[in-house]
Amino acid sequence: MIVLPTFFLTELCDETDDGALKVTIPESPNSKAKTYYRRKVKNDNGSSCCIRLHEYNFFPVVVSSNGAPWPEANLYILRKLESLVKPSMSTLQLVAADLTDYKSFVDNEGIEPFVFPKRKLLRPTYRYRNSSIIKAQAGEVSLNTIKRRVASVISFYNWVQKESIEQLENPPWTEKTVYMPINSTYGSSLIRKVRSTDLSIKSVENKNPYSERILDGSELKPLTPDEQLILFKTLNDLCNPEMTLVHLIAFYTGARIQTVLTLRISIFHKTVSHTTKEVRVKVGPGTGVDTKNDKLMTLFIPTQLFEKIQTYVSCSRACKRRTLAIADHSDYLFLTNRGAPYYDAKSQLSVFDEHNTKKRPNNGQGVRQFISKSLIPQIRKIHGFENFTFKFHDLRATYGLNLTDNQLELVRKGNSNLFKAREFVRARMGHASASTTDLYLQYRDNVSLIRQSQLSYEEYIQALAQKTLGALHDIC
Repeated sequence: MIVLPTFFLTELCDETDDGALKVTIPESPNSKAKTYYRRKVKNDNGSSCCIRLHEYNFFPVVVSSNGAPWPEANLYILRKLESLVKPSMSTLQLVAADLTDYKSFVDNEGIEPFVFPKRKLLRPTYRYRNSSIIKAQAGEVSLNTIKRRVASVISFYNWVQKESIEQLENPPWTEKTVYMPINSTYGSSLIRKVRSTDLSIKSVENKNPYSERILDGSELKPLTPDEQLILFKTLNDLCNPEMTLVHLIAFYTGARIQTVLTLRISIFHKTVSHTTKEVRVKVGPGTGVDTKNDKLMTLFIPTQLFEKIQTYVSCSRACKRRTLAIADHSDYLFLTNRGAPYYDAKSQLSVFDEHNTKKRPNNGQGVRQFISKSLIPQIRKIHGFENFTFKFHDLRATYGLNLTDNQLELVRKGNSNLFKAREFVRARMGHASASTTDLYLQYRDNVSLIRQSQLSYEEYIQALAQKTLGALHDIC
């Protein structure tokens, strides 16, 4: 797969048509030179202004093993893009990467992607599925990755058949009906009827209720109190105001990285009362601040932290960064030393930039690089936490667990009850399902139990080993 920084759709035209551009393909050993004319495709309403429907940034191109574009797959990507109200290029890039992997497989195996023999196991889709499973078993790729890749291939062939792009002699799979259990918002179990195929890869989800990680979108590890202290001590030692504030906001609000990095300066212009413990900040659609699944939420920022951010906004360091930014970026709270946002907001990615030269939008990679290259090595080397691991999203789990501990303490004192504690944590964390909140409520007891069990087990093994070794000595 390759990514085009800018892409606009064109159509063949005559030399005399408005906007006609001459294109010349030079002569090659296998063909003569060719010349044709093309022009940009106009909007459906016939106007070339207003909404630019056929121009995109970060457009993914599916390529064959020889580097040539795969026409059918790229037409699929384009049609998929045009059908979405709010297209996500990062999602489409994953689809394109999956189809590129599939095309590479059929090319290397000498398979025609639209020739489906009568024998099922010789069809391209089944051969790709079986090859992918072997790769997963060998540890070359994760099971989740091949499940996603096969799903992308299924969606592609669904479109091929629906649009009659190619006539397949035999079906690419066998369909079946399955019933899937799902959890509602309040934790009740429902059954949903869905169509599936025999290409779908089954995997047994191994949820360990006694794991030291919390499954909240992904596997997160809450930081222990000691780790929390050493994390922020190290941030202070590194003297990077942006990174320190970014981590503090996530730690005190549970906000995800795209939310923290798309916060706007205008949010922090208001005056706050010193008697107020927290400042409410709305994020999500209409605020300019991104959230997961475009969910409207409220962040509760401690007043002291809010005032620290206000001080940062007016400092010379932040002002210098804003002077380097283009007009559309000057309202971002956090900018790099080159005046670029650490994370491109969805609202700006939806606007075509004809001057774009990047192949990937900014998505927080600067923060992740700081964590891996500076923060973690410093904690391991200077503070002796040799096995310390950390990812930014762990701050969300840390916030959730700290919040849960506080609420459960109120329950123990008789100032609240478990239902109120659960709903409070769920609202602050923005959980769609209460079952996710329950993971936080159960975490401390589960971890305590497993550590006690581990200790007892180790003591048993040690006693058994000593007894066995003693008996072995007597024999010798």
